[in-house]
Amino acid sequence: MKLHNVFLSLVTLISTQSFATEGPYLGVVNKADGTASFINLLTHQTDFAVSVGFLPHEITFSPDGRWAFVSNYGKDHVRSQAPTNRPGHNIAMIDMEKRQVAKYLDLGAEACAPHGLEASPDGKRLYVTCEARKVVMVIDLASAEITEIPTMQEQSHMVVFNTDETRAYTSNFASGSISVLDLTGKSSAQVIPTGPGTEGISLSGDGKFIYASSVLGNFIVKIDAATLEIIGRVETGKSPVRVVPTPDGEKLIVNCAASNVVQVFDAATMTLMREISVGRQPIGIVVPNNDYVFTATMLENAVVMINLKTYKIEHRFATGNKPDGIAFGKAR
Repeated sequence: MKLHNVFLSLVTLISTQSFATEGPYLGVVNKADGTASFINLLTHQTDFAVSVGFLPHEITFSPDGRWAFVSNYGKDHVRSQAPTNRPGHNIAMIDMEKRQVAKYLDLGAEACAPHGLEASPDGKRLYVTCEARKVVMVIDLASAEITEIPTMQEQSHMVVFNTDETRAYTSNFASGSISVLDLTGKSSAQVIPTGPGTEGISLSGDGKFIYASSVLGNFIVKIDAATLEIIGRVETGKSPVRVVPTPDGEKLIVNCAASNVVQVFDAATMTLMREISVGRQPIGIVVPNNDYVFTATMLENAVVMINLKTYKIEHRFATGNKPDGIAFGKAR
């Protein structure tokens, strides 16, 4: 299939499979440059880039694609002890129509190290992990009011929440655990020990299962969201930084940063199906539909597009320096 047809196929899939929060833009955070760049998946070219802050890490979009949010983490990586670390305390809010930062969401003068972030389904709230304070911040985007929910754990790194926004879950790197947060009561409900360096976290599309990755233990776990018990565990390649299910719930995609591979597991049986060599240090990952996965290869300044039907790499996009977090955004 010709490359142009591949992208037309991808956009068709996005538009016909009810991807309300995705579209033909791929947002990429270029950590070393302090920028976010936006790749048009129809032209496979970078349309524009925006300066956002010091050592940014993650990106997400509002459901309508109007806004992009980038966390200015302020550290090179979660284990960094470098003297240049300046844990950040704001989020860059990018206007996708004007192609510029509209404002910075201030998280307070105290060091925060904001990292993982997700917008609510109605686009009214932004959930952000604050590693240095052991909390998740819930930002009301209209009023800028912030509610803090304690995770009770060290280095709360990534956050996800269920479809009705009654529960959120954080991966806690230093504590090797998952925090279960009661969003109604705004409190920490339970802590689940999961493994050393728990970094990646995700939910199945139906909300029945939680997945987490142990970067230092080289394994992923599957948790029953109803009982909060671990019901599956499987070894992976070295340094599994993320674990993301396909929307249909059939596959788990794991990028192993130290092994330079993406692994595909059967979600039901937790058995390895395929392994694809992608390049040096795959970090950020996004799975927009059942047919494609994108991962940022940090040490090659690229994003790799993988076809999940053929398990072949179909394209490599050039990025800025040290691409990290990636996400899909609706076209404007």
